[in-house]
Amino acid sequence: MLTFSKYHGLGNDFIVVLRMAGEAPFSPATVRMLCDRNLGIGADGVLSVCPDPHAFARMQIQNADGSESRMCGNGLRCVARFLYDQGQVPSTQTTLILAAGGGLYRCERLQVDRFRIAMGQASFAHPDLPAGEMPLLMVHGAATFLAVPVHVGNPHAIIFVESGEPMALALQHGPVFEGHPAFPQRVNVSFARATPDGFESAVFERGVGLTRACGSGAVALAAAATRLKLWPVGTPMQVHLPGGPLTITTSADGELSMEGEAVHVFDGQVRET
Repeated sequence: MLTFSKYHGLGNDFIVVLRMAGEAPFSPATVRMLCDRNLGIGADGVLSVCPDPHAFARMQIQNADGSESRMCGNGLRCVARFLYDQGQVPSTQTTLILAAGGGLYRCERLQVDRFRIAMGQASFAHPDLPAGEMPLLMVHGAATFLAVPVHVGNPHAIIFVESGEPMALALQHGPVFEGHPAFPQRVNVSFARATPDGFESAVFERGVGLTRACGSGAVALAAAATRLKLWPVGTPMQVHLPGGPLTITTSADGELSMEGEAVHVFDGQVRET
């Protein structure tokens, strides 16, 4: 029997499993079974908490379709809280370092259910992003959009719109743009519309689909908005996702931070096969 915990960040939900003995990753078939919302536990992905020589622990991410991902902002907050809830981190300790993909991330506990993550700097030139002139033209039927490719541990395409509901646009165009040939590893697609305190956004995630929230998508959005001078550097931005808001701040040197909730839902056991 597999012991697990269920967490979510703004409705972006995960099965979190402690695997500090260095167990092998779950098979894609097992992940799909666990994440199935009718026949399994139900989740956007599985987060395995593994040992790492350079951090308190490593977060390994497997999407609901069984594919692997290198970064998940909401997942980082959920894993940080999981480690506190499991007694792995002393309650008096306010920060810890987590590894994910190729990076190390400082996680600061603000409240029992709220964390701030130092997400590092965004990249606008990366092997997982298209080369050449930017922004990138993306076409679906009669609709055309200009997308800003951004890498924040995983690839994103940020599309700023002046009209239309971001959720409806992501649902309509996300399944096509996710597999755009310019992105060799597929891409997370965000549609964003300006609000007085930031942006309203919806994200179609590769390997998952339309989610209630995407932390790395919010960070990529902030990086694109400040680069295009759509938002001032140093001013906290509210990114309003379907599941709720995240606070993203870009410093003068390009460092990005993400602040938001991490909610424990329940614990349980399930057969792996």
